[in-house]
Amino acid sequence: MNRALWIALWSSGAAAMAVSVLPDPTTDTVAAVSRDVPRGAAGRLPGAVPPGSPRAATAAPTARTPWPEIDAMAGRAWAPASLSLPLSQHAAASAAQAAAAAAAASASASAPAATPPFPYAWIGQMEVEGRVQIYLSSPQRLVVAHEGDVLDANWRVDAVMPGRLQITWLPTDTPVAVAAR
Repeated sequence: MNRALWIALWSSGAAAMAVSVLPDPTTDTVAAVSRDVPRGAAGRLPGAVPPGSPRAATAAPTARTPWPEIDAMAGRAWAPASLSLPLSQHAAASAAQAAAAAAAASASASAPAATPPFPYAWIGQMEVEGRVQIYLSSPQRLVVAHEGDVLDANWRVDAVMPGRLQITWLPTDTPVAVAAR
């Protein structure tokens, strides 16, 4: 693994351990305040408003006013375009949309499925006990894989070559080359 990566990993782990052993200032403050305040002294705390004082009346919540009525035309601005048509044109537009959707569905059923982009970035590799481990990263996780492994039930790692991986999209058995980053 890259020396700079090891240094970064080690320093972030050391920083996390150092932060975890520091005392939590919020619990210490709460404990100190709760020890120093006698029971029943809540009205005497700094910033507290004692009941019956003139400031207590102004600190009370105010009554809410209802929302204003919505203008009928303003509501139509938020509706989808197809709902803003008159009723007679709405039926014709729906029939045309349904016909277009059916034509698109039949065309896509006859066309082969497109291979999606490989969901991982190849971030490195290392040889361990004579076998090459590859490190793949996605926004959700980090994966350690070997030749022949199947990822997410859709991708198979076929070969590891200098500078690229040979991956196969299993639903259509399509080979994909992934370059190193």
